[in-house]
Amino acid sequence: MIGKSFSGCVRYVVQKAGAGILDSDGVRTNTVASMAADFNLQRKLNPWLEKAVGHIALNWSARDKAKLSDRVMVERAGSTWSRCRSSARSI
Repeated sequence: MIGKSFSGCVRYVVQKAGAGILDSDGVRTNTVASMAADFNLQRKLNPWLEKAVGHIALNWSARDKAKLSDRVMVERAGSTWSRCRSSARSI
């Protein structure tokens, strides 16, 4: 992550060449400013969070490129995120 703010993080991720947003839930994706504002609002609603920004990188094999539609990547990312959230709750 670059920077110490949501806008710095979002800008770093979405302004990369070839980057795109495949899915979102509870965050407007029309501009970096609206995304950062929505993340900040959610952080304020959860004041007990110690670290409000996290990053999970999912790397796909080049051999699987033909099998990876946007839908499949969203499903796999959602499954991975669910496992991460379950693990974090058990700590």
